[in-house]
Amino acid sequence: MRIAFMHYHLRPGGVTTVIKQQVRALKGMCESLVLTGENVLGGMSVEDAPVAVIPGIKYDRMGKPYHSPEKTADLIHEAVTARWPSGCDVLHLHNPLLKKNARFLRILTLLQERGYRLFLQVHDFAEDGRPNAYYEFQEYPENCHYGVINSRDYRVLLAAGLKPEGLHVIGNVVNGLPRTACPGNSSYVLYPVRGIRRKNLGEALLLTAYMPADYTLGITLPPNSRQDLRIYTRWKQFAGTWRLPVEFGCGLENQFGCLVERSAFMITTSIKEGFGFSFLEPWTAGRAVAGRRLDYVCADFEKTGIKFDGMYQELKIPFTMINSRAFARAWAEAYAAYRVKYGLPADFPEAESKAAAIVASGNVDFGNLDEQFQRKVLRQIFEKESAAAELAEYNPGLQNLGRMEREEIEENRNTVEREFSLDRYRARLLSIYDAVMMKHVVHRIDKKTMLEKFMDSAEWSMLDV
Repeated sequence: MRIAFMHYHLRPGGVTTVIKQQVRALKGMCESLVLTGENVLGGMSVEDAPVAVIPGIKYDRMGKPYHSPEKTADLIHEAVTARWPSGCDVLHLHNPLLKKNARFLRILTLLQERGYRLFLQVHDFAEDGRPNAYYEFQEYPENCHYGVINSRDYRVLLAAGLKPEGLHVIGNVVNGLPRTACPGNSSYVLYPVRGIRRKNLGEALLLTAYMPADYTLGITLPPNSRQDLRIYTRWKQFAGTWRLPVEFGCGLENQFGCLVERSAFMITTSIKEGFGFSFLEPWTAGRAVAGRRLDYVCADFEKTGIKFDGMYQELKIPFTMINSRAFARAWAEAYAAYRVKYGLPADFPEAESKAAAIVASGNVDFGNLDEQFQRKVLRQIFEKESAAAELAEYNPGLQNLGRMEREEIEENRNTVEREFSLDRYRARLLSIYDAVMMKHVVHRIDKKTMLEKFMDSAEWSMLDV
């Protein structure tokens, strides 16, 4: 079987890691080729697979001209036929539904017209909090196979018009975290993350009120974008003002394996995840995971036998801690603005109705608040021990944070290593490729329905704006 992979770039990061794993999983079973717009140091090497760099695939950059879609499609075809004169069996594309390259969907249409069998693996949806990457006026590729990384995304695409025979849950491989013995006395509660906004760092700071007194919260890496870095820096200043036991950017000065070895347990407070490595990887190092449980991610893992007993589903903040009228107004304005970013009418009355329903419940999830409201809550918690104690009574998941029996940790470790092994992943990939080759599907995505599904999602937060 001949598989050509394609992605905008091969910079170090999540998708590049997945492509490397897929190439490794298929080694000895399939021949591979990787097509990309740019391959930088630390990306992929010829030892992984042959790589063809085609500039017309990469991200758009202001003021820089690129080849036309027709020329780029020609260059892709030339690269594929140079490797295999009779072409590839499957063209496996990563994250093609994000508008990182305005010509990309047209390129895919041209390749389909040439007879290429497409498998579109969607890691991230523009409709799920990425309005700047949304194709407002272009339709997504039709009559081809799609792959997603969790059951929620599968259900959304089914509702939007895709057929089960052309839609696949692909999952991922989970590799063991490194552990390296190294000098140092501090014990970390580790948040192994790049501190972008949706990682909800304010909630991570809140958890320091419930950690053992001699532990330090370690947030491994700062974000890259200016907007995220501005928010990250404010949280860093806030932690300094209140003398919180937090080390920001601890992964810049320490080997990651050392941080893992010196960690007591790990946390996640993210309000959105794709596959959800943060819920699986810590167990491979014998570390429990505490913090926020995302149901649409963890439900898949729990079906395999993994237990997340020490996590909370939400962090309830009573409206005695924040002004309900100010919250309702800010939430409605944020939600209306979010709709406008997708080209939808603001529908402020509907936004007000949703906000009023939250207020009527008597409490709001901390992860649903923006940074301004989160800081108001945190000031009360750090000013008065009684406020922290009352919040823990309201949220039992804050009590005994990170405590788990060694036997339970080992059970989870064994389950992760079994269920998310390279062998199981290889079998899943080969099964999907067989389906792409053997089953012609006639279906399309109704973009309006898909956007509505994500827009109505219970996971929406003010941090999405």
